[in-house]
Amino acid sequence: MRRVVIRQPPKPPAAKSAPAQDVQPKFDTSDSLPCAPPPDPPPVKVEVTPPPPQGGVLPNVTLPTAPDEPAAAPPPAPVAAPPTRWTVADVIRRVHEAVAIEPAIRYANGHGGRRPDASTPADRAGLLDCSGLVAWCNHYDRYDEDDYYWRYTDSIEADAKRVGGRRDEFDLLAEPRVGCIVVYGAGPLVGHTGICVRLPEGRWRGTPAQWSEARFGHCSMSNDARGRAVAITGGAGFHRHGAIFAWYKALA
Repeated sequence: MRRVVIRQPPKPPAAKSAPAQDVQPKFDTSDSLPCAPPPDPPPVKVEVTPPPPQGGVLPNVTLPTAPDEPAAAPPPAPVAAPPTRWTVADVIRRVHEAVAIEPAIRYANGHGGRRPDASTPADRAGLLDCSGLVAWCNHYDRYDEDDYYWRYTDSIEADAKRVGGRRDEFDLLAEPRVGCIVVYGAGPLVGHTGICVRLPEGRWRGTPAQWSEARFGHCSMSNDARGRAVAITGGAGFHRHGAIFAWYKALA
């Protein structure tokens, strides 16, 4: 028996496969809206500050300054302070002021002299007596409410002579000087007091002529009868009653 051998044709060599690659899916963009590419971002401006030269000042650079502050207000004008102590000039000035007050001051015993800082020695009714004038000219209240003490003719004389005076406010003078007090008490009667405004030249000897030549500011009933209760006159009347001279110790 004859054996038949059927030969198969040789298989072609297998092709070498290409390396795998990433395949991006394809999308149908036919229905997509047109899209413009995004705009370029604005350029960034970089400011470079040059290093300061020696001395620490930048060249051609204007540094910010603080806003202008309002100008400071000028200091207030100084106010004249009141005198720390009353002076003889103040006493004499007040005598002349009292003489010139309008309407003229009228005389009434026991009135005035209660308001040292007032512009008039009289009370609100325009009335005044001699002790009230002396008190105002020396810048004190004639009445001390703390111990019910009146400064009047008799108490001033007693204080100056140190005979029964309750205070130590007046000194007895051997001879007058401008600004001093001339006074005499009268006990149950009415005494009188005033301010020495001017003295005659030369040494004081207490003669009638010197008393008449000297000038004293005082408030009296006789002055009032002539139109002004406060007047500057000679001192003959004081001399007749044996007046003394006293100094208010608080004067500078």
